[in-house]
Amino acid sequence: MRLDIIQRTVEYWSSQRDGRKLPTRRSIDPVELADLLANLVLVEVLDGGRDYLHRIAGEAAASLLGADLMGRRLSEFKNDAHIDPWRNGLDIASTFKAPHMADFTPNNGSDSSLKIVFLPVARTAEENEADFLLCAVTIDELAAKAAE
Repeated sequence: MRLDIIQRTVEYWSSQRDGRKLPTRRSIDPVELADLLANLVLVEVLDGGRDYLHRIAGEAAASLLGADLMGRRLSEFKNDAHIDPWRNGLDIASTFKAPHMADFTPNNGSDSSLKIVFLPVARTAEENEADFLLCAVTIDELAAKAAE
């Protein structure tokens, strides 16, 4: 099952907290996540959560979400209803400064059900704000098999 991507990302995020509520951006090293990068998205929270900038967007994550996210602001996806659940997950994790797990069915012509974890990350150790979100995106294979 591909949920190991979620589990490994959460375990990595937790290991980088170093006694703090949130890990820092500096502690999140993409090299340490190399085998997971295709399914990861690193999002910068802009303007207190009014917008989001996708700093890193793995190919598998972008494909599963049905959108080319890399280097793009969420506000660029105007009138794009299928991106609303993505925004909701970003909003929840950044507002509550806590991990958030979501089920997501993209409107990209597939019947895939996705599992996404949104993990808040602070800019520095002195801050307790969710300045970034580390997100792991994977297919919910159990839901896919149940639908067959």
